[in-house]
Amino acid sequence: MAGEAIAVERALRHAGMSPDAARSILLAARLSGAPALTPSDIATIARHTAPEVAVSDLAFNEADFITLGASAVNSVVIAWTPPPNTLGILRWVATGVGTRADFDSITWRLRVGGSAINGFDAIQGPIASIIVPLPIFWPIFKGQKVDVIATNRSATAITNVTALVRGTFFPSP
Repeated sequence: MAGEAIAVERALRHAGMSPDAARSILLAARLSGAPALTPSDIATIARHTAPEVAVSDLAFNEADFITLGASAVNSVVIAWTPPPNTLGILRWVATGVGTRADFDSITWRLRVGGSAINGFDAIQGPIASIIVPLPIFWPIFKGQKVDVIATNRSATAITNVTALVRGTFFPSP
């Protein structure tokens, strides 16, 4: 594991990236259960981290809504998987409900690669408005699915439970 981190840091330094950027991306990869990583995957994501989207980057902007059944059942509100042989960056997330009072009954979880993102593993209440999503930076590695899970803690169904994930994806080396 230490050897992998050193190899990644060297590759990123060679690509002009800071060691801190390398460590942050590597940590996110480990936390989201990314498959075997190569220094070139890490370097590719690091090159695409600028707030300005590169011309070659493709955007994803996925939103959906469901009716959330009563009682604590985990339900996928939105799920998106990048095309084969691509990497990506999750850049924005938002949630919504039909009636504001319903937010108190919902627990949200944002996952990448089947693992909840730290800090987004049990949010009660809104994450951000669909109109003004919350900026986030989380790398998406090959084959990792991004999903938003909602759990209804009330005894009645909740309608128009909405989630949005937005970001960019680009070819893997």
